[in-house]
Amino acid sequence: MPASGDAAVGLLHSLPVGTQILPAASNAAVDATHAVAFSAATCILVCLFATQTLPPSPADDATEPNKLELSGSQDAIHLAGRHERDAVIGTSLSLLADVALPNISSNLGATAIAFTPSVLIGGATTLYLWGAWRVGRADPESPWSVKRTIAFVGAMVLVFVAIETVIGVYDDTLFYDHMIQHILLIMGAAPLIAMGAPVELLVRSTIGGTHRVVTRVLDSRVAEVVGHPITGFVLYTVFIPVAHLTSLYNVMLTNDLAHDNEHLAFLVIGYLFWRPVVAIEPSRHPLSPGLRLIYLMLAVPVDTFCGLVLLSTNHEMFSAYTTMHRTWGPSLVGDLHTGGAIMWVFGDSLMALAMIPVVIQWVRSEEVLTREIDAELDAQEALRQERDGQSTDPHLQP
Repeated sequence: MPASGDAAVGLLHSLPVGTQILPAASNAAVDATHAVAFSAATCILVCLFATQTLPPSPADDATEPNKLELSGSQDAIHLAGRHERDAVIGTSLSLLADVALPNISSNLGATAIAFTPSVLIGGATTLYLWGAWRVGRADPESPWSVKRTIAFVGAMVLVFVAIETVIGVYDDTLFYDHMIQHILLIMGAAPLIAMGAPVELLVRSTIGGTHRVVTRVLDSRVAEVVGHPITGFVLYTVFIPVAHLTSLYNVMLTNDLAHDNEHLAFLVIGYLFWRPVVAIEPSRHPLSPGLRLIYLMLAVPVDTFCGLVLLSTNHEMFSAYTTMHRTWGPSLVGDLHTGGAIMWVFGDSLMALAMIPVVIQWVRSEEVLTREIDAELDAQEALRQERDGQSTDPHLQP
């Protein structure tokens, strides 16, 4: 091995092992829906730590000639595809751009701080907070909701965790890690963005000509179609299988721009999907709680189908993984199976968790409707008795 390779290996073994702690969501101001979203993200991170130590499957090892074995002092270092980028591992070592990534279990403190996502995350957070401040300044009697602000900032934290921490470092090396990243984005960050109501904030925080432009765009036919619940549902049910079961996934593994756009697509499509479920922002096509429940139930088979397809495969579906020559962790097929199990079990479980606040809202709305009907019937009965009493009173006879 060249001297530079020995130096790189020495640096890898000297890196400190760090941990990432997801911010807790135990805030009294956050309602049941917010708690469900944060607990979902916590479950996903627990899954990451639980799967990082999975042993390779012997049966899969026998059928995968691409898996290499290390022997004695032969510490081979291989190129790692897309991870020749400027990933910052441990203490921001740029030398790692030329070497393979170490075992994820010994590198949990790795980060992948990149310029574009950092600017987008920081810029979105700054603009949102600025808009909330403008609303409070313009209308002190009706300031922007603190709970909505917490939800949006929490969403940006989840995006950062998914893209720029250890999850983002290994998203092109381990399929199950990539799956955790996707669930964090579309099942964690996206509903929190919807709870933050960014479009409504845009309307309330703008004035003058800017406000007129925003209002005109939102009142357009295109905005109505894009914001329709059917549009969000169709985009979700189509994009999830295409992004995980077709050659598009292989393109994302080998093309940085495609991969970054995939992250953005998960957030945008996720926001459009969860917006009618959260039902905070005004909509021209609102769904009743009962329809929201059906909406979520119809989306469950999407994750189930994708998960079962991945679990049933007996070969590596994406050729980019076979060129990485990873020498640690689960086998290639075992990695696919783990990712499929995460999509199936965690995807369906998180969707079921999202149904809980919808059911609660449905029950409450039915109780309110029942009280209104009872009050109306009582008023009608009282009016009828009053008329009957007047008709039988002899003093009122002509």
